[in-house]
Amino acid sequence: MRDYKVIFLVLLLLFIPPSAAEESDALTEAGFEICDACIEVTTLGAEQFGRNDRVLIILHITSQGSDSSLILNLRGTQGYMTVDEQRVELFSDDGIANVNMTYDSWQEGEHSIQLEITDITGKSLRIIEIGTFDLMPALKTPSVSLQLSASGWLETGDDCLVTRLFADETGPRWGADGTRSISGAPFKVLDSDQVLDCSIWPAGGYELMETYQNSLGQTTTSWLNFTIHNRPPPEFALAVQGDGFEVGKVCSVRMSTNDAAEDGFLLEWQISPELGSMGTGEMITCADWPAGVYKILLKVTNSEGISTTKGLNLVRIPASDASDEELATQPVQSVGSETETQSVGWYGIGGLSLLVAIIVFLMLVKQPLPNNDEIDLNQSMLMDAEGLATHVDEKGVIWRQQPDGGVDWWDEGTGMWQRW
Repeated sequence: MRDYKVIFLVLLLLFIPPSAAEESDALTEAGFEICDACIEVTTLGAEQFGRNDRVLIILHITSQGSDSSLILNLRGTQGYMTVDEQRVELFSDDGIANVNMTYDSWQEGEHSIQLEITDITGKSLRIIEIGTFDLMPALKTPSVSLQLSASGWLETGDDCLVTRLFADETGPRWGADGTRSISGAPFKVLDSDQVLDCSIWPAGGYELMETYQNSLGQTTTSWLNFTIHNRPPPEFALAVQGDGFEVGKVCSVRMSTNDAAEDGFLLEWQISPELGSMGTGEMITCADWPAGVYKILLKVTNSEGISTTKGLNLVRIPASDASDEELATQPVQSVGSETETQSVGWYGIGGLSLLVAIIVFLMLVKQPLPNNDEIDLNQSMLMDAEGLATHVDEKGVIWRQQPDGGVDWWDEGTGMWQRW
């Protein structure tokens, strides 16, 4: 009976898993001891629906040497993803290390947590199973948001900003940072561009989409749709004062507009005949311009380079008190039938009329007149009775009868049938 007991004990020892003993021996052989009874595991966090979001692990490790160190790997698995936090633990002069580590949940669900202890070379000395916990996320999960700051009706050049809001605490916490990408913008956008200036974007419809995914597989997306309309050309009018007035009397041309973008307008005045630069103001004065007829053009360009050009004619007459020398250099003002004229013009017109009359006469003389046979042939070619019965009366007039009994006669002068 005693032999059976010995055999049973031998077999029992053979089937005992050696891992715990080996790990304990490996940690002990390395000169370290852990108080297993002193390991504390506590769930923390503001309870959300009765669930926590963090796990606190406290343990004490003693070392035979004060200059020794260990590597602690806190590892958690949720679903198919595993996160790992590693730190080096140094021992004090008394050879004691009080370890305090926190596992922050990064995903809702059950997390299996373990603590692996290795030496400085990475050799595993012991794995402590902390347990499985149902946790809520302790940190902010990834989120992105695109926000538009602009007026309801957006035109090219209007104030326009797109702000990119981003948050991810779980990825950086576990060394699993991700990448951000944005599409739909007319220009390249860098990750560091947190605010996009869309006031310089061309007109069109925009569908912006920003996505982010960290190495934990957490993904978030944000959409933003808006339209930038083409800014219309500037609207303005020209108001003139002094048109037809004498030189020296009040005269001005002013631009007036109700366009809200007036502050960004660029004005270019053009006067013909040229009188020099007129500046870029909204009004020009013309009181001292010499007598004459002027063409005034104003080109107005908005901030988007879109322009509108308008113009008018301005007449300035000589001053009534002008000297003879001044009048000789200025246009002559018409006084109706009393305006003095020179006979040279009339002679020129008469000679030109006589020349035209001679040319027409020569052309008519050279043109042969058609004979009667040619006239009859031409008439017959032009006349078409359209299948109706015709007859010629004693005066030579051709008639045709309509189906309703009415008759038409052929008008040789017009080459058309006329209703009787």
